[in-house]
Amino acid sequence: MDFAIRARSEHTDDLGRTVPGLPRHQALLLAARVRLRPILMTTLAMIFGMVPLAFALSEGAEMRAPMGQAVIGGVITSSLLTLVVVATWTTWPIAYAAGPGPRRPCHPGKIARTAISAPAHSPRSTSMHLHNVEQARFNMIEQQIRPWDVADASVLQLLSLIKRENFVPAAYRTLAFVDMCIPLAAGQSMLPPRIQARLLQDAAVQPGDKVLEIGAGSGYMTAMLAHLAQRVVAIEIEPELADMARANLQACGVRNAEVRQGDGAAGAAADGPFDVIMLGGSVVEVPQALLAQLKVGGRLVAIVGSEPIMHAQVITRTSDSNYKVDEKWDDNAAPLRNFPAPCAFRF
Repeated sequence: MDFAIRARSEHTDDLGRTVPGLPRHQALLLAARVRLRPILMTTLAMIFGMVPLAFALSEGAEMRAPMGQAVIGGVITSSLLTLVVVATWTTWPIAYAAGPGPRRPCHPGKIARTAISAPAHSPRSTSMHLHNVEQARFNMIEQQIRPWDVADASVLQLLSLIKRENFVPAAYRTLAFVDMCIPLAAGQSMLPPRIQARLLQDAAVQPGDKVLEIGAGSGYMTAMLAHLAQRVVAIEIEPELADMARANLQACGVRNAEVRQGDGAAGAAADGPFDVIMLGGSVVEVPQALLAQLKVGGRLVAIVGSEPIMHAQVITRTSDSNYKVDEKWDDNAAPLRNFPAPCAFRF
């Protein structure tokens, strides 16, 4: 609980400015991942350690005592090693690994404008934190993303090349590598690293591809798409986020991506057809208007469904009128705005 209280408290950033703490639900979620999961792991290890002990003390233990003692010794040693590993892991909360499985989408509140700007750190400050940041990035890739079946070498290389923390609002930069949604302006959020990496892998972007992205956010996914594709058109409905994405892309030297402010529900038919269409949030149903903007052989990647069950889908256009749908994995994401929701009752 003390960890959650500190996470909610205001603090001073590297430039001496006061920035707000995390929202209550975000602070509690982070505290649970960092503090409670090691305790659960240790408890499970102790419970499993009682099994051979009961076996050795049961009827006929005299005949099984040597084997029981050996097993008990092994379990005690494993438990002690578990305690050491968990204690070390707990002191590294910035990139704590979370296992796969459906999550509830983030619905963060509005963020102050002063917390959205991304000030450059001084050379001294950058040098001071460089080692910790790179270690956290390594942990994110090895502990969160690889275990989530992301094995594409080009995707893993991009995660190291493109600095995720540069696309995170200054108030939340220390959480850039944590397996959670990052609050953005206007109540929007940045998807967790593992989800973005998996979507990028499923898109299978090729060097000559033309890509349409709906929901640019802060521009992080846009930057990764631009490094893989020939051209990216990204649409962001929030003016403040569109400006932020443009600034971030310019700062990291991306020249083949264009961020437009507007409603992406209708796509960008004038620039189509596209090889890849990437949706940066969930939709209850993929509009036919977007599918029509795919080339034959093109792929649309999106998280489709409504709470509590959503599925990541890759929809491939196989001909002028036919599409193939592949469901890849399950997870939840915040919905994209202005996408139509079909009626729940059908006759």
